[in-house]
Amino acid sequence: MKKKHIISLVIIFFTALCMIITGKNASTYVTFKEAKKMQPKKLHIIGKLHQASFDINTKSEADTILYTEFLMKDQEETIEKVHYNAPLPKDLQFADQIVVIGHYQTQCFFADQILLKCPSKYNPTTIPAPA
Repeated sequence: MKKKHIISLVIIFFTALCMIITGKNASTYVTFKEAKKMQPKKLHIIGKLHQASFDINTKSEADTILYTEFLMKDQEETIEKVHYNAPLPKDLQFADQIVVIGHYQTQCFFADQILLKCPSKYNPTTIPAPA
């Protein structure tokens, strides 16, 4: 084989390998109903906080936060409990949109990560017209 053929085969092999590796790490955006059907898979769910329903459990000895639970409404208006093994994210109650990344198990969504879309301070405000 020529040197050009060998180099092109190596490039094709590494390109295919990269595509396979990144494809396995990719997760999809779904609703709670779809997440229940795909239970062991890691998924993204987009939604909003349902009311101000926080259950923050702490360890009594050192007030270490063990986990946080809250209710979230997805894009189909389905309300489910989200369990997060970390402190409550700052400004969660003010977020316009929440993306939870994790998996659905039994009657609860277990989030590994929470991403927040907070209201922008750069949105134009209405200025009252002069009288």
